[in-house]
Amino acid sequence: MVRYAFVIFLDRDERFRLMQTELDARLAQLDRFRAREIRDEPWLPGVDQPRMAQILDHVHGYKDLALDAHVRRLEQTLAERTEKTG
Repeated sequence: MVRYAFVIFLDRDERFRLMQTELDARLAQLDRFRAREIRDEPWLPGVDQPRMAQILDHVHGYKDLALDAHVRRLEQTLAERTEKTG
């Protein structure tokens, strides 16, 4: 959101290119995130592994939702710009 606040200093075409670049980057990130290999995390001896797996599932679920929300917002903002310049 901080980066987005500074687009006011860019002209209209620069803002569009920057937002399109951000959207493309986030879509690629989402593809990589969803295609990742999910494996056991045995790196902490003595930790309850099933509980750790559950916590990591929650963390990954939150990140998935956050990325989806960010992508949706970028798509909405770009669509609004397209509608206005039609």
